[in-house]
Amino acid sequence: AGKFIAAAQADIIDPLARGNAEGARSKLASVNALYLEHRAAVDATVLSGNQFAARTMAEFDTNHARSSTIALVATALAIGLVLLFCRLVLRSIQRPVDDCTRLAQQIARGDLETRPRAGPQRNDVIGALQQALADMQDKLVTIVGSVRQNADGVARASAEIAQGNNDLSMRTEQQASA
Repeated sequence: AGKFIAAAQADIIDPLARGNAEGARSKLASVNALYLEHRAAVDATVLSGNQFAARTMAEFDTNHARSSTIALVATALAIGLVLLFCRLVLRSIQRPVDDCTRLAQQIARGDLETRPRAGPQRNDVIGALQQALADMQDKLVTIVGSVRQNADGVARASAEIAQGNNDLSMRTEQQASA
């Protein structure tokens, strides 16, 4: 660009300013050749810039598509991991609660012999509930055993009283008939 501008200044503008139109006209072809050379270089630069821009945009589009795919896969994996974690947490809560429900139902049906499944001891509210149900079952076994023992005692005493009444009745009959 500098070569073309310097030639235009020296060969055309300066001679015209001095009034030498014929000298300026004679240099017009050589300055035009410099202009066309300069213009070809500008066109080549623009073409190179456009090609670079097109390549860069294509690379950007490729990288954007790749990034979107990676983000989508990472999001799907994260959602899968969260769902798996939720399932594990729910299972760790639900299974012991189901065991407690089954034990309470067995006790309600009068089954005091079936013991709860032995599992890992928990140090939380669910563990406290499991322990409370096991303690209640043990206490009910003790109470029912005591009631049975007392009932057996009452039954024996009733049988003895009945036997005593029979003996008394027999003796009274024997004395009345004698």
